[in-house]
Formats: sequence, C-alpha cells, structure tokens
Amino acid sequence: MYTNNPRMASKTQVIIFLALAVLVSSCSAFNETPLESYLGKDVNLVDYSYDIADDLITEAFPPLVPRHNETAVLTTTFVDSNDLKSTSHFGRLLQDHIGSRFVQKGYAVNEIKLGKRITINQQSGETILSRDLSQIKPSQKAQAVLVGTVSQAQRTMYISARLINPANAKIISSKN
Repeated sequence: MYTNNPRMASKTQVIIFLALAVLVSSCSAFNETPLESYLGKDVNLVDYSYDIADDLITEAFPPLVPRHNETAVLTTTFVDSNDLKSTSHFGRLLQDHIGSRFVQKGYAVNEIKLGKRITINQQSGETILSRDLSQIKPSQKAQAVLVGTVSQAQRTMYISARLINPANAKIISSKN
C-alpha cells in the first residue's frame, strides 16, 4: 500500500519490522532438536557418545582386548530406566555411535542385528539388518556387552552406560 502520509508509512514500516523480528527469532526454535532441551544446545551427540565409549574403554577392568575378532564387543540399545523393554530413537543412536567408536579404537564389534539374508524392497531398498529374532544369529561370543539406560527428570536427561562381562554378568566399566 502506497501512501503520501509519512506517519502512515513509518507505522507500516514498524509493523513490518516487528513481524520480521518475530519470525526470525522463532526460527531458532524450529532448528532445535527435541534433545537439546535436555542435553543442551552445545552438546554434539556424536562427540558425547564417543566420550562415553572412550571412558568405558579406558576404565574397563579387566581391560578389553583390541583387534581380537574371536571375542567381540556386542552393543545393545539403550532403554528407558523405568521400562527396560522400552527403547527410543535416542537409545538406538547412542548404541550406534558408541559401537562406531569401539570400531574406530580397534575393537571388534559384532552387529547383532545382522539377519541371515538380504531383503530387497522396491520402496525402501536392500537391507540385511533385522529385529526379527528368528532372523538373527542365536549365539555370539563376546568379551563385553554394552548396555545402557536413559531417564528424564524434568529438564535433565540421565544416561548410564555399562560394559558387562557376559561370562559372569560383572560390570567391568561404567559411565554416567
């Protein structure tokens, strides 16, 4: 709308400026992930997971044996501490990132979700990972099993990771 009245033009400019300011400031909320309110905006989830893995490796007693394919490390999905059968996208991400770090540090990690055959689906592509127990190898040797729990209390997320010796169920390393 064009006007010769300078007061009307300045009011229009102020309204447009305020509307843009509100829109721009609300964009930061759109970019926020659901976990940022619990972990903090400055926490990089990959780095955080790598720190957990590094600490578990360093503090393990007895120490883990690197480059030993016969006794791998198995990783499991982090679960809700109040419901050990409940998992989340976040718990699966922690499992994947920590497992990746173990491999980077030279430890054999068996993919326990590895199915018996490749499945080809026209819409989703080729997959071999499965959560179908009938498709997964029944037993695997391991020197340690990564387990973990996640719980939320108000605006804080608590993460507990442990390496367990599968032969005797003893905790060989833990990180909170």
